[in-house]
Amino acid sequence: MQEVKKYQVQYIYDTTTGIELIKANQSSISYPLHNHTSVYIIGMVLSGVVEMNLNHQILQREQNQTFLILPYMPHSIKAYQEYSMISICMSKTQLLLFKGDTIKKAVKGLLEKEEIVKLSHWQILNLIQMVDILLVSIYKQQSDRIFTNITERIEKNPEQQLNIDEMAKEASLSKYHFIRRFKKMMGLTPHQFQIQNRVRKAQRLICQQSSMVEVALTTGFYDQSHFIRYFGKIVGLSPASYQEAYKVIESNVLD
Repeated sequence: MQEVKKYQVQYIYDTTTGIELIKANQSSISYPLHNHTSVYIIGMVLSGVVEMNLNHQILQREQNQTFLILPYMPHSIKAYQEYSMISICMSKTQLLLFKGDTIKKAVKGLLEKEEIVKLSHWQILNLIQMVDILLVSIYKQQSDRIFTNITERIEKNPEQQLNIDEMAKEASLSKYHFIRRFKKMMGLTPHQFQIQNRVRKAQRLICQQSSMVEVALTTGFYDQSHFIRYFGKIVGLSPASYQEAYKVIESNVLD
C-alpha cells in the first residue's frame, strides 16, 4: 500500500469573508462525484494533469488551466498522476455581504501567502480575473432579482406611492442609476411603468364599478381629470367609451 504524503492538501480559511483556499501539493487523491451547497469554486491546475467531470462533462485540465464549479454542480476529480492544484471556495451568502473590491482583496491576500501557495504573478492575476468575472455575474443576478421584486410590487399595487430613493437603496444604486437601469430593463421609467399599471388595473375595475371617480381613486389617481387623461393616452379611449365597448361573456368550454 502506497504511503500518503504528509500535507498533500493544505487549507487556509479567512474568518472575515468566509473564503477558503485549498492547495493540493503533488497530490494523488481522487474525489468521487459530489457537489457543494451554495459554494462557488474557482481553481487552477499548477502541475500535472487531472480528469474532471464537471456537470457530467469530462474535461482534462493541465498546468495553468482554470476551472469554475457552481453551487450544486456535480463534479469529480480523477488523478492518473501526481498533480498540484489551487482552489478558491466562496460561499454565495458571504459574497453578497461584501463589495467586490473587498472580496478580490481578500482572495489576493490569500493567494500571495508564499509560504503555502507559491504562485507566479501571472497565475495570481489570472485567478483574480476569474473572481472578478464571477462577482460581476453574481451581483447582476442579485440585482435582476431585486428589480424583478420591485416591478412585481408595482404591478400588484400600482396605486401605492413610489419612493424612488428607497427602491434605489434596495437595489444598491444611486437614484440616477436606478432610474436608468429600470428604463433599460422595462423600457419605461418607474413613474411611466406605475401609470401604465394603474391604467391596466383601472381597465379591470371599470366594468365592475360604475363610478369613474371610485375607479380613479382606487387605482391611485388623485382626481378624475388626471385619470381620464392618462387612461386615454394609454388605451386610446376615454374610460366611459372603454366601458361601453367592453363586453363580458361566459364560454361553455368546461361543459
